[in-house]
Parts: sequence; structure tokens; C-alpha cells
Amino acid sequence: MSGVPVTFSWVSTTQQVLFEENEITVTVPTDRQGFARTPALVAGDVDGTATFTVTAEGAEPAHFEVTVVP
Repeated sequence: MSGVPVTFSWVSTTQQVLFEENEITVTVPTDRQGFARTPALVAGDVDGTATFTVTAEGAEPAHFEVTVVP
């Protein structure tokens, strides 16, 4: 489904990690194939992990953990 708003929000980090423009939360629409992509990530200068949540209307929230290596 195209144009569905999807929100990506950092929940916890062990070091600085943000989306472009120093944002903690971003909302983007899905493309024609139903995919949503975050803006580029900006990582601090320390290795660590970060957890973010993805939400969209009508769907259960999903939680993801990423490893950040500057």
C-alpha cells in the first residue's frame, strides 16, 4: 500500500545515534511497493547498540536493535 505513514523512533541507545537533521523520530510514507525507509543514520564515535520502534496505523509496533560501528 502506497503513502502509508510509518514512524521510526529511537527508544534507547548506548551512544549517540540519530536520523539526519539530528532527529530522534521520523515519519515517512511507504513507496509504491509498500516499503518505508528512514533517512540516513548519524552515529556517534563510540561502538554500541541502539533500539528503535517502527509503528504504522493498523499494525503492531515492531522493535529492532542495531549495532553501531562508527
